[in-house]
Amino acid sequence: MENLREALKQLRIERHLTQADLGQNLGVSRDVIARIENNSQNITFDVVSKYAGYFKLSTDAIGNLARKFDQPFQYMLRAHHYNKLTPDMCNRFERWYDRMEILTTYTPLTPILEIPELPKADDPDMNYQTLSHQIVSKLRETWGLGKAPISDPVNLIEALGYFINGEDLGDSPVFAITGKRGHNGRPGIFINTNKEIPIERQRFSIFHELCHILYHPDAYQETPTAIGYGEKKDDKEKLADCFSGNFQAPNEEVNRIIEVVEENNAEDYLILLLKSYFKVSYQTILYRLRDTDYITGDEFRTLFDQYQTKFGIKEPSPLTDPLHFNQENKIEQRRNENLAMA
Repeated sequence: MENLREALKQLRIERHLTQADLGQNLGVSRDVIARIENNSQNITFDVVSKYAGYFKLSTDAIGNLARKFDQPFQYMLRAHHYNKLTPDMCNRFERWYDRMEILTTYTPLTPILEIPELPKADDPDMNYQTLSHQIVSKLRETWGLGKAPISDPVNLIEALGYFINGEDLGDSPVFAITGKRGHNGRPGIFINTNKEIPIERQRFSIFHELCHILYHPDAYQETPTAIGYGEKKDDKEKLADCFSGNFQAPNEEVNRIIEVVEENNAEDYLILLLKSYFKVSYQTILYRLRDTDYITGDEFRTLFDQYQTKFGIKEPSPLTDPLHFNQENKIEQRRNENLAMA
């Protein structure tokens, strides 16, 4: 019953109605709505029918929504900064996620992109770089992406039927939050859009979280735990990092651009050219150059230290066009159109 109360309350909040407003629309007093929400009045089928009629939902739809609210939140924040996931961040994520659940009760999301069966690490000696390359090749082929750079990562996540939003979570080492309600819930991605976090880093985080969603569906936890940092990361984190870099800058396309640069004697500008072309961070490009054997491990470490000393978390020639997170507005507009026609 408690989950039904929460569903009815969230329906009211989502429409920005006070308890008095809703009571007037349902033909009851404000006190009745308050008692329904604070667990001091039984909820009868007649009450649910009144809500259903006003909100233009079936009683079954309200029941399904209530069952969703009965499920606990699970998170996939697996980085060493798991302890930086504050109660405020969780509350903001969960309020947004619940609002999306309500909106999609009216206008269900239909995935446009199919998720194929992904390659598995059948060979115990297969490293995460090789596995990442195989996964990326399969996804890009299935989704018809070719080898071209990804112009809009937010749109790609939406096309998969997942929730995604960007919000300023402050100057925090938490770059992204991924979570869902219950084991079978729809994944939702929250990207930290604080001005101190480069857009390149935000793009990287989207694909890092996508790898976890696709390849680690059993890694959600109600209370996230640390899994190490740097070389001490577990293989899931290493795979997600490698996947993000490989998905944004596939080996074949990196090698093609290198050939063009060498033909034009522009090697001095290679890193910046690749960074601009793929819209990624300098760190991603350095890793891609190492993984495609263009530079050695020693050269990688030297360049990495030079760039990190000069730029830190900032970027040379940084991207300035922000990512556009408007999934909620688009769904709300469709909801309003559907309600107007009902």
